[in-house]
Amino acid sequence: MATANSRRAPNSGVSTTLESTVSWPFTISSTTLSSGLGQGCTRLLQFGSWLSSESQEIIRRKHRLRFWDNLVKEYFTPSAVMKITLWKDNQRVEAKTLEFGDSMLPIFFLVTARSGVKSMTLALGGARERLVDQAYTVVECGTALWTYNYTNGYIVTLRGPLIVHMLSCPVPGSSSTPPQRLQYSLKIGHFQFDANTHEKFIFLNAITGSRIIASPTTPKARNDHMPSSNSVPDSHRTKGDGKWEEHRVFINNASMPGAPVNSFGISNVTMLCMESAQGVSQMPGLVAFSKEMNEAPMGSYARFCL
Repeated sequence: MATANSRRAPNSGVSTTLESTVSWPFTISSTTLSSGLGQGCTRLLQFGSWLSSESQEIIRRKHRLRFWDNLVKEYFTPSAVMKITLWKDNQRVEAKTLEFGDSMLPIFFLVTARSGVKSMTLALGGARERLVDQAYTVVECGTALWTYNYTNGYIVTLRGPLIVHMLSCPVPGSSSTPPQRLQYSLKIGHFQFDANTHEKFIFLNAITGSRIIASPTTPKARNDHMPSSNSVPDSHRTKGDGKWEEHRVFINNASMPGAPVNSFGISNVTMLCMESAQGVSQMPGLVAFSKEMNEAPMGSYARFCL
């Protein structure tokens, strides 16, 4: 039976300004390495709690690489892989797939934070947890939401299926020697999110200008708004039917910030950085292949990509 431990995780390096329940690992005896009973979903939500924090101290630390290094070490395995698929203009015609390993995860989160994202939120819609074996569980969400909250007032929500593979890893410093028990912490081994659609919203306060609230042209009593058995259906209402009108807000000289994301739903800086990282990660393989073929890297590039 898994038990919650409220102490701070070893070497987490993360501020304790959040609730203590955010960073504790699961403590499991060495003979009961069980999971799949909700521990994976809980652990994933704990990770999301750090992403969603908007305390000034955490926001300040999110702009430092050390914060993300420590957070990735706490919640991801050393061989973890994150794969994100994005579709252009919400149409399944052109897609971008960003795939990067554990070494690039801190860079991804750091660049995202510095592109104007103050917090991110994970919503596990339709989450199901499936036990593969005692130390391996899979969390599947049919309609997950990954929401980015930008400092300029924009809210961008990526929507799609999410699959997360989680492994039980020993907590550094714990011991299986009695009377102590070997402690384990669930960590992410593979994180795959397919963003089928993305939506953009903006706070009303981010739209500046002189606001004028106009009353309906034909004010009616409240009871007049209630439809009756012989009322006119919505499809047959005319422009002159004033009783269906609502007051409007007009903004003179309106101005609003530009969207911080591209047609794929993420910032250009983040996409450029991750695409560059993917190219760099393939360089060792290209160099090895060119040596094997006894050709220059540029000459063997085409065959290497096939």
